[in-house]
Amino acid sequence: MLAIFGVLICAAVAVLAFLIGIVFLGVIMAVLAVIAIADLIVVIRRLRQRHTV
Repeated sequence: MLAIFGVLICAAVAVLAFLIGIVFLGVIMAVLAVIAIADLIVVIRRLRQRHTV
């Protein structure tokens, strides 16, 4: 799923940015990773609702 890809890429770039010392980019990518996790939760909930009805 696209949300999983977003979480993985954003988290990886955030970690690399923090290791390199680019804190601003790391914070932005960490926030985007959290948003992607929230999106993933919404997608999973909608899929479960669709299958239970």
